This record gives sequence, C-alpha cells and structure tokens, in this order.
Amino acid sequence: ELLVQGDQPKTILLKRFAAMPQGILVATWQMIDGWDFGDAGVAGAVLDRLPLMASSDVISSPLEKTSFIDHAVPRAQAAMKRIGAMLVRREWHDAQLIVADTRLLTEAYARTIVSVLSPTVLSPTGQERK
Repeated sequence: ELLVQGDQPKTILLKRFAAMPQGILVATWQMIDGWDFGDAGVAGAVLDRLPLMASSDVISSPLEKTSFIDHAVPRAQAAMKRIGAMLVRREWHDAQLIVADTRLLTEAYARTIVSVLSPTVLSPTGQERK
C-alpha cells in the first residue's frame, strides 16, 4: 500500500507505515528522520529531496562552497545513515530508499551524501539494487 505525507497526521501515518510489511511511504526526510520502525520490515520510502537543511542552497563563491562541503554535507550524510538504518534494521529486511532529487545526477556533493548508504538500500546511479 502507498502512504503519502499529508494524507493523515504524522504519528498516525508513520504508525500505519510501520505496521505494513510491504508499505511504501512518500515523504520528506524530516518526516521520517528519527522515527523508529523497529522490526517492521517496511518495503521502502520515497524522499522528495536530499536531507539538506535548505531546499535551495545557492553557492556563489568558493568560500561558501567550502563551508557547504565542510558543514552541510556531513550533516546530510548523518541524516542519510539514520534513515537507511531505520529502513533496514536486520539483515533480512529488504527495504529500498528512493531519493527523487535531481541533484543526484548533477552534483558531486549529492552523490557524496548518498554514498554512506548500503547499495542494498539505495543505488545512487539509479541502477538496480544488488
């Protein structure tokens, strides 16, 4: 079953998602970051974008780019690790995370952010999972 953020209050939606062995959730990363799905074995989640604090980070100078790479990227990697760990809690879980952010195709920092995930959770190049 497909669950979509906004269709129900957050707590109800996430509890329903955790109770569905083959559920798919479409949501922002802020919605599921920190939620514990336990051994639910959910099928997957679709995130609208990478876990960066600002949706449109404009980098206009080398100093801003260095600051972004040094601060925002490591925080986003930590959020990705948490999200990946929430989806796949045991070796027998087979959840998949889809990040619908075009920056994965155009920006090296975006690929760096998702590189922390196991290929069994996400294939950053869009190829099939291993």
